Amino acid sequence: MRFIGMIVVAAALELLNEVSSAYWDQYAKHSRSCTAPNICWNVNSSTGTATLVCTGCNKNSKAAFRFGVCSLCSYSGPPDAVYIPRKCNSCQQSVEYGYNALMCHVKQCSHAPSEYRLPKRTCEHCGAPPPSE
Repeated sequence: MRFIGMIVVAAALELLNEVSSAYWDQYAKHSRSCTAPNICWNVNSSTGTATLVCTGCNKNSKAAFRFGVCSLCSYSGPPDAVYIPRKCNSCQQSVEYGYNALMCHVKQCSHAPSEYRLPKRTCEHCGAPPPSE
């Protein structure tokens, strides 16, 4: 029974990751001629905020997001924009640099909340695209 509960929780977390990446798409801004779907986090350390930037046209989102206080270590400074691995939805293999994410700046903590993860790379094992595509 406990095993089934763990499977349900894991499935719910994967769904949250897919929903959250689709959520950030509404904040992405592009130049009129830009068709690139590639958006990444850009952290401004002086203001402590993060914006979304299109890697095709270099246009920033208008909204700036604050990371808030880390739920694990209580750090309240600006986050780091990093790439972290994700698990492929198709073959369950690890995809290196699979997410562009905001992560706690404290190196001993390295907490990267799922709501700030953007799926990025295609799986090199089976060719499945990231969940947002």
